[in-house]
Amino acid sequence: MKKLPSCKREKIGKLSKRENEIFEFISDGFENKAIADKINISVKTVESHKQNIKEKLGLQSIKELYN
Repeated sequence: MKKLPSCKREKIGKLSKRENEIFEFISDGFENKAIADKINISVKTVESHKQNIKEKLGLQSIKELYN
């Protein structure tokens, strides 16, 4: 996983266990379908978790994780 600035690392503690799992897959470059297949959930559920992650980390876009 990519090293994040300390301000974002602090916020990661707010993520649920499942959100953290999905966050790690996102950080490793996995697409929604691949994440869904790996952890046996629907793509819609992955999208919902990604939205929650964005809100909890104060991001406009998941792409901000890579900046």
